[in-house]
Amino acid sequence: MNSREIKTISIDDYVIENGIENIGLIKFDIESGELETLKGAIKTIKNQKPILAMPIYHLESEIPNFLENLGISMKYSLKWTEKLIWGFDCVLFVKFES
Repeated sequence: MNSREIKTISIDDYVIENGIENIGLIKFDIESGELETLKGAIKTIKNQKPILAMPIYHLESEIPNFLENLGISMKYSLKWTEKLIWGFDCVLFVKFES
């Protein structure tokens, strides 16, 4: 089996390196990598308060607990969405309050 090295960058580092001042939405589905991605976006979330949209069926309790611990007022909702190929996803939507 061949392996490849893939360079990754956190959302916070990408935002800083590219001088991005207005992130309105962060949406991702990375098959159990959601919590690590959120950890790499803490500064962006706290400073810019983007809407978040992510599946949480992999880490149902860890993600809401992590977000609550950021100390930012927020509203959130869950939506079950049907996939075209298989099953359903449970998507968490988060809107931070200013």
